[in-house]
Amino acid sequence: LEVLDLYGNWVGDSNFSDFLNALITFKNTTLRSLTFGFNNYSDPSAYKLAEYLKLNTDLAHLSMFCDPLSMTDGFKALINSIKTHPSLTSLETSGFFRGGASTLAQELLTENTHLTKCTLSLCQFDSKKAADLLKSLPQESQLKELGLYCNCIEDKDLAEFLEALANNHTLEHIDLRLH
Repeated sequence: LEVLDLYGNWVGDSNFSDFLNALITFKNTTLRSLTFGFNNYSDPSAYKLAEYLKLNTDLAHLSMFCDPLSMTDGFKALINSIKTHPSLTSLETSGFFRGGASTLAQELLTENTHLTKCTLSLCQFDSKKAADLLKSLPQESQLKELGLYCNCIEDKDLAEFLEALANNHTLEHIDLRLH
């Protein structure tokens, strides 16, 4: 099993946690792509997913949609696992880094230099937060694609964002739809 898409199943926290437990118990390391969202999970599953990411060091793509765990311990454990994952090159999130969690998004992009594609949509990033995110990217970053669609980037603060973008020499594609 290399690709698993659980998007939109509303499986609930205990079922999602049980599913992740099975992957861990059977030491599944063949998954290269895991997509989930709209599954109504919380801390127990976030901890299990963090544990699975430590087991499966070959996972290359992770998509998490509309299951915000903002600032909980499980969320922090999950982000720490993502930050240190050795082969994760594509991360898609939606509604994950809301409010004060934007600093965690910065840490993630600063510390995981393997990411080539990252989507941070529906995170309520304004122009300043988006500019700060661009400024925080390390010189050795491999990030080529950054999705910031459906955030709160407005004209009034756009100059700072554009300046940060002009100073970035790694990004090839940035998605700013629906602001």
